[in-house]
Amino acid sequence: MPDEFMDRPKIALDLGCGSKKKLGYIGIDNVKEDGVDYALDLSRDKLPFPDKSVDCFFSSHFLEHIESSDHLPLFGEMSRVAKDGATFEAWHPYAFHNDAFLYGHKAFLTEEQWYHLCVKYSEAWYPVLNSKWLLNKIVYVVHPDVCQEMASHGFSVAFALKYFKNIAKEIGLFITIKHNRDTKSIEPERFYAHGRGEELRPLR
Repeated sequence: MPDEFMDRPKIALDLGCGSKKKLGYIGIDNVKEDGVDYALDLSRDKLPFPDKSVDCFFSSHFLEHIESSDHLPLFGEMSRVAKDGATFEAWHPYAFHNDAFLYGHKAFLTEEQWYHLCVKYSEAWYPVLNSKWLLNKIVYVVHPDVCQEMASHGFSVAFALKYFKNIAKEIGLFITIKHNRDTKSIEPERFYAHGRGEELRPLR
């Protein structure tokens, strides 16, 4: 007998979507405008979905607009509604780029916050998240002109990201949410690209 849920459409949420909701996603933001399906304060309000019902999450340049102390309640709420194995793709300005300090930004994020949650101290964060977040992949967006200038001075992208500023304009994180507390953390793959959706180049 076929599974009655096999043909159920996936529930995909675009958190902080503004007027540019990701195609096929349910848009959530604090102001009702075109593309926003639910007007909620994501730093405080509960997500209007049942436990373990959401397949995937997406967020683009939203997390920097709320206080970093508000991220954890949101992440815990995401874990509540996430199916086991749900995915989360997040993009935000890289804190070591001038764009991170534009007016309206309240949180300044690098890969380090994600390493703490997902890799280094995932067991300690389990009571907060009520799940294990596996950080699968990190993508740094580096403009080709920046790559050319660094190469002309003999610096690799990996070296420049570690020691210089204004190298990566934004960073993308690709996460899997698992409910089993015994899930082991993994070391993410690290890449850079000239833009979202463009060729991934391994960081060495």
